[in-house]
Amino acid sequence: LTGITGTAAEFGLLAGTYAATTGSFFRASNSVFELHGITQKFWDGATNVITLAPGGGSPYIALGNPVPAYGAAGVFLGWNNPTAKARFSVYSDANNYLTWDGVNLAWKGANTSLSAAGNLTATSATLSGAITASSGAIGGWVVTADAMKDAAGTVGMSSAVTAGDDIRFWAGNATPASAPFRVTEAGALVATSATITGAITATSGTFGVFQI
Repeated sequence: LTGITGTAAEFGLLAGTYAATTGSFFRASNSVFELHGITQKFWDGATNVITLAPGGGSPYIALGNPVPAYGAAGVFLGWNNPTAKARFSVYSDANNYLTWDGVNLAWKGANTSLSAAGNLTATSATLSGAITASSGAIGGWVVTADAMKDAAGTVGMSSAVTAGDDIRFWAGNATPASAPFRVTEAGALVATSATITGAITATSGTFGVFQI
């Protein structure tokens, strides 16, 4: 092959159209073993089940029956040259898959799913560390940026901070300041109706017509 490849004392096999950078050829010699610009395909009978392809600058490996494109049934691992992103997919069907498009990770299985938009669904979860939420619902409680309350807003608790003595807990009205039961951050309790058992201790205030 010395006169073809320019490599001194090279012996072996060369098949295809040889050009050092643009050819499509198979080369097996005492210097190198390479496929240049050629897609490799493995077949099971009449079905292409494995492909290793240069892909015109977007190389990939695909396994399936038949071999898939990205996101189709089978296994795909490749480099997307136009976006300069690596990507892969392990896909069985619309309910069983794992994909990475170079930006977003998504999966779906019998017990959990994560959409490309970041929506996570799980039948059960144990989480450690901080959890931050400014919207959504937990057990029927609506989560907002500074409160948790029932759907009607008549029962809830708030972390809102203003210049005043903010109401932290309330029940009975969608407007906390009008709720018949409310407690401020200073501990001031308002209850328009109450049944209390046990001892009551007070050092100031009024009880009926009596001043304490």
